[in-house]
Amino acid sequence: MRCAKRARLFLAALILLPSGAVRTEPREAAAHPQFHIIALNPMGASSRAAVSINSRDQVVGTYSVPTSDAHAVLAQPGKFKDLGTLGGKESNANAINELGQVAGSSILSDGHNGHAFLWDPGRGMMDLGALGNGSEGLGLNNLGDVVGRTGSRGFIWINGFMMDIGDLGGQGVSAQAINDKREIVGTSPTAHGDSHAFLWKDGQMTDLGTLGGSSSGASAINLKSQVVGSSTTASGDQHAFLWENGHMSDLGTLGGRSSNAQGINDAGRICGFSLTATGQFHAFIWENGLMTDLGTAEGDESEAYGINASGHIAGNISGLPDAFTFHPVIWSAAKGSLSAF
Repeated sequence: MRCAKRARLFLAALILLPSGAVRTEPREAAAHPQFHIIALNPMGASSRAAVSINSRDQVVGTYSVPTSDAHAVLAQPGKFKDLGTLGGKESNANAINELGQVAGSSILSDGHNGHAFLWDPGRGMMDLGALGNGSEGLGLNNLGDVVGRTGSRGFIWINGFMMDIGDLGGQGVSAQAINDKREIVGTSPTAHGDSHAFLWKDGQMTDLGTLGGSSSGASAINLKSQVVGSSTTASGDQHAFLWENGHMSDLGTLGGRSSNAQGINDAGRICGFSLTATGQFHAFIWENGLMTDLGTAEGDESEAYGINASGHIAGNISGLPDAFTFHPVIWSAAKGSLSAF
């Protein structure tokens, strides 16, 4: 990160942010809509990261408690909840569904091993076990199914049972996301040693290919079976992609050589982050062929990870007030549509 600008982001601050947009092909200037930023800045936490959001604008991620241990956290208007651990000192949250259930991982009481968890508002945190050396919950659907990785394998957990989902020919599989049709996406090594994005459906894993380079990885999938992630190109750059109906499309960048798509909603709106022409990572939203820079609100860099049905985006901004702290935020294109956290 770069030197911090001495700007202060207050709890419940509402910032009006003019943003730039670029068309991916051909790359040219587009309209400059205004995005509004809601700061999620709970008291007593020194470093935070937001990674997923549901339609109730509940956001999950990880924050550093006063003891410097990292804990999974759930934030919503007027509330901030530490989800605790499975007995160890640390935990992290990676996904939330429409029921308010959360998937992530936690260190166990032995202080060494980590297991995937499913947190439920009524039942608390449940240990999902492991098939190998530890496990991590990375994705979650509205049926309460969890996907992730265990040892060097990808898994799906359904109703108390964890199952290996196979591979594309190599070890080191990671299942990243699952939709309500139980379609899973993630990354798997191939028999040739390169890692490729995959789509798993009804027990079969399909290689989604690349944008001309050697590797790719999938991050999210919606109910229309549209998949997003990133891939190397023939020139060696890394670009965000949208895969649908058997075809992978390059979403371009914000002017730099790298971009990564992290979230997609059922309307096909995509969020992620990209290098700009000046070498900074900025969060973006992509829709109708346009990649729009969400800016940094006078911070150094930004990143977007999750987008809900209303188009609200969860992510983080660094450099407010120092370059070593990420502050969780929600971007919204509709003024006054959210309550401040």
